Amino acid sequence: MRTIPVSNAYRDAVRSIGQEMNVPIIRRYDLMRSWLASGKVTEAQLMAPDGLHMADEGYARLAAEIARELVGDAHLLVSAP
Repeated sequence: MRTIPVSNAYRDAVRSIGQEMNVPIIRRYDLMRSWLASGKVTEAQLMAPDGLHMADEGYARLAAEIARELVGDAHLLVSAP
């Protein structure tokens, strides 16, 4: 997606709409960049050959991050007065 000129505008629009509607947004692009920067995964492991969809490793990491966020949010709800 990074080679498609409008992809950044699309990403920013989704983030803006989520913020306006008070809807949590998963910052998948930011997550993927951090996973790659950490050196624990390669782009070939993270992305499918089409360059658009994630490979199994990418989806597994995304699912783990979503689960972590949901559990964290659940703890906040349980702890709220």
